[in-house]
Amino acid sequence: MQTSYSFFESTNYKTRVSSPPSTRLTSRDISILHFVHEMKFSTIEQIYKQFFKITKDGSSSISLRWTKERITSLIKNDFLRPVKDLCPITLYLISEKGYWYIKNGHFGNSVGKFHKVIDSRFLKHDAAVSDVRIHLESKKIATHWISEHLLPEHPGVRKYLTSEFRPDGIYTDTSGHKVAFELEIAVKSKERYRQKIKRYIDIVTNSESSKELFGKVHYVCQKQTVLDFLKFETQIYQSLFQFSLESEIFKSTGELL
Repeated sequence: MQTSYSFFESTNYKTRVSSPPSTRLTSRDISILHFVHEMKFSTIEQIYKQFFKITKDGSSSISLRWTKERITSLIKNDFLRPVKDLCPITLYLISEKGYWYIKNGHFGNSVGKFHKVIDSRFLKHDAAVSDVRIHLESKKIATHWISEHLLPEHPGVRKYLTSEFRPDGIYTDTSGHKVAFELEIAVKSKERYRQKIKRYIDIVTNSESSKELFGKVHYVCQKQTVLDFLKFETQIYQSLFQFSLESEIFKSTGELL
């Protein structure tokens, strides 16, 4: 988990925002706004793969045309905002209007705080988390994903995990069990890894905390050396941990994002 990024809680914009007559937001539009906000930002490819790749008849879409049209409409009506100065491709961030629309809309989802900017320090990590989430959900391996951004609203997280020990997300696996998700793309100190592993072991071996939070931890690593070290440090508790190389997750379909 990356524990520091820039966000600002708005305190003045309290008016309930509703869609004007000329703007009809579909249920998919609202899901897009939630997803972009939860994951901090998204690319057009990520939005396409999450919401437009599978058509109504179950076939695979081969064009970004409809994705581009909906994103353009959401930008035109000030629900999304394009960010073009952080990397070679355009990133999409929820606007303040979009944030208050989903927050005041009573759509049954927690929304967390409004983050006004993208923290470039964690750009690669956060984009990779979205890519893996999209892939795991598309393969029905993960459901009911709770993003890192929304974890502070979870009472069990607040009770058992301080911010520096929170995972990159929690999802439900095919067996109905809750799993903490960690993506490691940079090499950290061995002591840092050990501290977090110890905290996770404390949680998953405690019946009360594991019931509230998760009973297993899934580490996805970009580097084999990191994966090997984590496996070694957790070998006594192998049944409580799952390890994957990021490249292996997409290997079967050739969809490394």
